Amino acid sequence: MTDQPPGPTPPEGARPRAAVSRAVVLRASAWAVGSRWTVRLLGLLSTIVLARLLTPADFGVVGTAMIVIAFSEAMFEMGVRTVLIHADDPTRADYDTAWTMSLIQAWAGAALTAALAVPAAAWFDDPRVVPVMYAMAAAMAVGGLRNIGIVDFQRDLAMGPDFVLFVVQKVSSVAVAIAAAFLLRSYWALVAGYATFMTSSVILSYVIHPYRPRLSLSRWRRFLRMSLWLTMQAMGRFAQLRLDRLIVGGAAGTGALGFYSVASDLANMLVGELLAPMARALLPAYAALQTQAARLRNAAEQAVAGCTAVALPAAAGAALTAPQLILVVFGEQWLPAVPVFQILCLVMGLNAMRQPVGTLLIATGRVALPAWGTWAQAAVFAGAWALWFRDDGLTGFAFAVLIAQGCFTVLTFGGALKDGLIGGSQLARAVGRPLLACVAMAAVLLELPVPPLPPVADLGLRVTVGGVTYGAALLGLWLALGRPRGVESLVVDMLQGALRRRRATP
Repeated sequence: MTDQPPGPTPPEGARPRAAVSRAVVLRASAWAVGSRWTVRLLGLLSTIVLARLLTPADFGVVGTAMIVIAFSEAMFEMGVRTVLIHADDPTRADYDTAWTMSLIQAWAGAALTAALAVPAAAWFDDPRVVPVMYAMAAAMAVGGLRNIGIVDFQRDLAMGPDFVLFVVQKVSSVAVAIAAAFLLRSYWALVAGYATFMTSSVILSYVIHPYRPRLSLSRWRRFLRMSLWLTMQAMGRFAQLRLDRLIVGGAAGTGALGFYSVASDLANMLVGELLAPMARALLPAYAALQTQAARLRNAAEQAVAGCTAVALPAAAGAALTAPQLILVVFGEQWLPAVPVFQILCLVMGLNAMRQPVGTLLIATGRVALPAWGTWAQAAVFAGAWALWFRDDGLTGFAFAVLIAQGCFTVLTFGGALKDGLIGGSQLARAVGRPLLACVAMAAVLLELPVPPLPPVADLGLRVTVGGVTYGAALLGLWLALGRPRGVESLVVDMLQGALRRRRATP
């Protein structure tokens, strides 16, 4: 066993950050994207199977528990991983303190979750919530033992081990959840999957990394300086992401919450999480470039351009093919979720565009704006729903979320522009081409004459036509504007390089 996380260790015990280059960031992003998408595809497979074995009310019962868990986690979130990633020279004492604070956070969150079980059951008017929350609180406590040493993979942009960790724990949880659903045909299958995920994450974290933590709070002051803002941001993020579900469950019951939760999770899976791995790789990359203003600005502008080019068409395409997609993935009993899903796809698209800029603000120490921004977003949602959409059912909730996300996106970009972290003209060019290409894609799909086809073939045709239209429009705009440097040129360079290597191979 080693006392120090692996890597070069100076005599004083500090662990320096690994060197960062564009190639390292791209490689890490590729690993992270591959990892997240493998996990998401497994999650989609699980949801497809479980949605046909369980009812919307089953998903609603576990969804209520997840709302309370998210609240408990946010209450005690101290952002110790973020502090370690942000630090240039964390020592053994820093790692031990981070692990101890994470353990306290998890156990306090588990205790709060258990304490809120009965009040939550009363709010959602469903007594089944109580034993579910007790079981999931126990799983939370186990998850707190996770090895903090694995943060090194993200610090050093070594995402290969992260890939193994995420995929193996997801495979384990999916297998258990599906097997339990076949046997039990109840919401306990979802609980079993959650417990397996938490337990396997702990076991694997110690298998994959040699660091062995010790109880210590000797460096707590270093973490507290940044943790207070991160805790505030986490609470705001809970309000931002879960307040709608809390109100839906209380106002309309667990059945309606099941429809809303599954629609939101699918939109997040197909759109919102599409670029989350890139944000995961960007945080340490931005942190390493804090003292190099020009390189940091260039990296941020490229990240925004890349995220926009992917997030906008994903959101628009998923919304335009929603009826066919929901029918194929979940079956007819889930068709009432289509309007909600369409709106939430746009929400997730905006959030995916905002992620690289939000990460930039945190990496450069500007944590106040994201923290206050999440609270502002929650307030806008509550106000919009109460004033304009209170009588519009589930779609009303979704429209209020869309308005709030739009305001938060504008606020985040405005803060980065004000501080000179990104340029306005570059931002306009990065967003303009994908936006116009999406308009072209929408025009084609809305007027596409589709003959009567089986649902899978219908969906496949629409996705193919939409993808080809978007790609052709984006390429055409890029050529018409004189091939400016951007995500298109990066893709073309990569394709040309691959073609040259192929020709050079005997």
